[in-house]
Amino acid sequence: MKKKDKKPKKVWEPFEPAVLPEYTVEELMKKFEVSREDAEQYKERMKDEKVFMNNLYQVNIIEYPELFHVSVKRLDKHPVHDWRHLQRIKNELIGKENEGVELYPAESRRVDTSNQYHLWVMKDPMFKFPFGFKERMVGTPDEAAKVGAKQKKFDEEV
Repeated sequence: MKKKDKKPKKVWEPFEPAVLPEYTVEELMKKFEVSREDAEQYKERMKDEKVFMNNLYQVNIIEYPELFHVSVKRLDKHPVHDWRHLQRIKNELIGKENEGVELYPAESRRVDTSNQYHLWVMKDPMFKFPFGFKERMVGTPDEAAKVGAKQKKFDEEV
């Protein structure tokens, strides 16, 4: 009996700066079905974005006075929500000691147009949110199993 071929794991490749296509206001109006004013504002905002890509993700970063807006989407357009991937993106592109949050907003401020995720990361690596854990605690799959839990392996594969 022939064994099934295992699907190869994708290795996480380093992020590289990327340049997105430049759209006219008219193209943006059509693409996003928005008014001229909204398209002009979007085009202006795009000038301030830094874009990075690796083999899995596109990350757009907008810098504000105290924080970074980090927008993440997979290249294959599927949902992300692997916490470790978002943590790794934050670590690699902003910094390991910078704290960030993924906000679940009031419905009146909800933005949900695609499988795109938004992190708000503080510029100052000394800043710590007044909530969250006080110390580091990272468990292995074996340690998790001892208490009836599950944990993914820690490795460089994604």
